[in-house]
Amino acid sequence: MQKKLKQLIGALTLLGFIITIIACASTQKTHTVAEKPGWYGIGYSDSWNGGQNDIDGRIGYALYVSSPKGRCAPSGKWTVNTSIVSGTLPPGMTLNSAPSTITGTPTERGHWIVKLRMSNIICNGSSYKDFEQELRFHITGSGKVN
Repeated sequence: MQKKLKQLIGALTLLGFIITIIACASTQKTHTVAEKPGWYGIGYSDSWNGGQNDIDGRIGYALYVSSPKGRCAPSGKWTVNTSIVSGTLPPGMTLNSAPSTITGTPTERGHWIVKLRMSNIICNGSSYKDFEQELRFHITGSGKVN
């Protein structure tokens, strides 16, 4: 009987020790360094279409080109003007301003080269350098969609 009591006390002591470790671990505070406020611009992989300059599409099929992903700390809010510097988008495609995506359904087969610019980038009241990228659209398929 005394042996079983000692085993029970040992098991309860071990269980109490494990619970204490878990409780301490869950209440520990982690130290994080505050990010300096400002614009953490657009890198290559964060640009239009995830940095892929060549975009393949087909006549009559919806096409979506994702917007650049800049980061404004700490607010997360930024404004920008987006424009076409040179070239044109394929017929049926549109440059949307907010967010700066390109969407639509190509209506003609061919190749189009367009250079886009994001200007007047404002983050926390400060202005930042423009960002440009060239995109090459390759639209295949037959016929013409009206």
